[in-house]
Amino acid sequence: MASSPPVKTPRYIELANTFRLQIEQGILRPGDRLPSFVQIREQYGVTAATVERIYKHLEKDNLVIREQGRGTFVKEPETLPRTGVIGIYGVTTAQHPYFVPLIDGWQSAAAKAGMELLLLHNDTPLEPGKVDGVLSCDTGFFKQHKFDLIPAGMPCVTATINAPNYVSVIGDEYQAAYDLTQYLLQLGHRRIAYMYDPYLAPRLLGYRNAMRDAGIEVQESWLRTVAYDLTPECTYSSASHMRMQQWLTQDWEQLGCTALMAHNDDTAMGVILALSEAGYSVPHQVSVTGFDGTAPGRYFSPSLTGAAMPLRDIGLAAMELLLRMMEGETMQPSTVVLPLQLIEGASTAPPAHIASS
Repeated sequence: MASSPPVKTPRYIELANTFRLQIEQGILRPGDRLPSFVQIREQYGVTAATVERIYKHLEKDNLVIREQGRGTFVKEPETLPRTGVIGIYGVTTAQHPYFVPLIDGWQSAAAKAGMELLLLHNDTPLEPGKVDGVLSCDTGFFKQHKFDLIPAGMPCVTATINAPNYVSVIGDEYQAAYDLTQYLLQLGHRRIAYMYDPYLAPRLLGYRNAMRDAGIEVQESWLRTVAYDLTPECTYSSASHMRMQQWLTQDWEQLGCTALMAHNDDTAMGVILALSEAGYSVPHQVSVTGFDGTAPGRYFSPSLTGAAMPLRDIGLAAMELLLRMMEGETMQPSTVVLPLQLIEGASTAPPAHIASS
């Protein structure tokens, strides 16, 4: 499946979001005057038409009011009745093993507070007064600047993704990928391939830095992307199966890689299926690692070596932070980072030349 590049945000939306965040964080308070046309044009180097679009965008979000001859001012926030509902963006399939522990953590904390969860469609703007707060776990959400869908001033926390200018709870994916690469290096692997998702850069960076620190230069031919514009018909498993089949007919054999790190457990299972179909033995000829530590990876044959995300703990911590924000606690943008655990499965082993010596 072909991957499309992330959507580039128009300049006026970028600047409108800058002012929006200043309002949400209390830097600009009700009654404060926004910079004038001339000030914005000079500071940001934009046209008068762009400034006009910035103001209109903020007016649409009911954040500012323009007064003829005086300027543009921050409005008093409207007080809406509580709904007892928290909106969730980013859950594509509630039954998927990745989301089950995450949702369990959310529900556990929400139930104690007497709140209910509502799954939201990722492209649907959220009307004010529909929910009391929002959680997002969609990796493409802030990359495509979809936070614009959320009403201004609504409490929002992200789980599993590190969103700039928001409170986020994530796993230490960089360190986990670094440690997982080191684990393969300690087994004796030197030519380690990686099938990765471009949206989750920390995992790839951890791999690259671990290889660099081991004195190994990563060849770009060792890398392949797995589609990140996924649908119910094209999953990580099916996309990686197809990508690995293609790789096997291209230059896989010539590369001489004895191990492959997969973006996540679904990707690893698709890769292993393609390798097995082509007559490769895992792990005797090729070691394969997963990532996330989902239940299917533990019971797959061979069981997956990988890094386990503390998904329930992430969900629990994110919901607790959101509930505090909903009660009026002011929180500056910050990131809570939880450690991952390395899981040794049966999908990895020393390379054949070491194992036979």
